[in-house]
Amino acid sequence: MNGIPGHANSYYINDILKGELGFEGFAVSDWEDIIRLYVRDKVADTPKEAVRMAVMAGLDMSMTPFEYSFYDYCVQLGKEDSMFARRVDDATRRILKVKDKLGIFENNVPSEDDLKNLGTDQSHQSNLEFAEESIILAKNDASQLPLNKNDNKKILVTGATANLLHILN
Repeated sequence: MNGIPGHANSYYINDILKGELGFEGFAVSDWEDIIRLYVRDKVADTPKEAVRMAVMAGLDMSMTPFEYSFYDYCVQLGKEDSMFARRVDDATRRILKVKDKLGIFENNVPSEDDLKNLGTDQSHQSNLEFAEESIILAKNDASQLPLNKNDNKKILVTGATANLLHILN
């Protein structure tokens, strides 16, 4: 928004989401977007600075698979900066509070009955329903979609990953 990546935007995360709206949950980065503050967005000078920016902007958890530098940088930054350490304490409290409300600490192992439901027709149906509920539909008022290969109609796809077929699926 206005040149500031959302996951580094303190105004939206801290001021609006957590402040004005009183959000008590925790804010999670999108897939590897803290790393992208350095690699793609070029708003951080180093990967460590990207972690500092995101955490201080209000992100509480990093969603990054198979890459654990977020933790290492948080430890380093916490030792170097007491404000950063307090922000990590706040993030930790937020995450633990949600886990407590969900009952994860009391019931942290699936029951035998739950395990028996894995891979059943019922679980497949539930997964299908969850997927259907998560789909976002675009208006198709002018019946533009689906595109016909024989038409000369074109669409413009923009954004940082617009040219990456593996992202667009």
